[in-house]
Amino acid sequence: MNRFTVLFFIALLCFSCKKEKLDLPYEVIKTDASVDINNLYCISSDTIYACGGKQGKGIVLKSADGGRTWNTLSNSFNYDLYSIIIFPDGSGFAGADSSYVYSTTDGGLTWSLYFDWTGIPFQYHCPLRNVYFANADTGFFAGGHFFDRGIIYCTTDGGVHWNTQGFEHELRAICKTGEGIVSAGYGALLTAFSSTTFSIVDGENAFYTGLTSVNSDKVFACSYNGGIYEMDGRATLIQIHHKPNNVISSREHFLCIDAQNENIIACGLSGIVSLSTNAGESFDTGYSLNQNRINAVKLLNDSIALAAGDAGRFFRIRIK
Repeated sequence: MNRFTVLFFIALLCFSCKKEKLDLPYEVIKTDASVDINNLYCISSDTIYACGGKQGKGIVLKSADGGRTWNTLSNSFNYDLYSIIIFPDGSGFAGADSSYVYSTTDGGLTWSLYFDWTGIPFQYHCPLRNVYFANADTGFFAGGHFFDRGIIYCTTDGGVHWNTQGFEHELRAICKTGEGIVSAGYGALLTAFSSTTFSIVDGENAFYTGLTSVNSDKVFACSYNGGIYEMDGRATLIQIHHKPNNVISSREHFLCIDAQNENIIACGLSGIVSLSTNAGESFDTGYSLNQNRINAVKLLNDSIALAAGDAGRFFRIRIK
């Protein structure tokens, strides 16, 4: 094999690494918010809340038209916001930096700050990155940062009081399964079955960045190493659907994942998107969002996904 042949195969390999087959059309929605949008919560395919922040200035936005336009509800937060949930009656919570929790009773227009100065050890003061409420009384935040300690913050009385459970792992995600609740993060999978206390279970030791339930018996996790993991309701690995990165190729890093009906979508750094339209039987992957970092993604219906990124940008992605 001569030198030109070797160079040709190297060039072919580099091209194949950078050019994947998925290329989804999308619309960029720019807002007046200059902060990073960290999370989304959908009440319906039209009514969507978003939260974010930058350098200690948090913000909550709302869309009433499926993410096409956005209004700022409140920008008076003294901490960046990382997670949000709003109930149909207008009550809700937002998770902030340093394990702070904000609550609202008027649909996000005004917020009250809650922090347990004695119940949370200093080493567990961290961003509350994801939230799940089983009902109006019982809810959980999962948080952590810097590949270090993480926290499960739990209430059983609608946010009047919160209890802390600390772990030596940064936590990024939490979701409901048919067996109970699963949380995940840096090298850790946690489960809580028939209680609000979490325990670490054996996993793939990946840096899990997102979780979503396809149905009561099937959960998908995405990871910072480019892996997409299918698990059962007890967080037991069934299959790795997307090959994780290795030391040669480290470009694919997922930060968020969502599922609805037969569709599963994962997004992350550099505009990477991985999509399944058959409940995870197969995934197509590509760079569909022009190198934009995606922090959160939600499927609005069988045709449209909404993604949120840095600098106040949203993306309406057509998946079919």
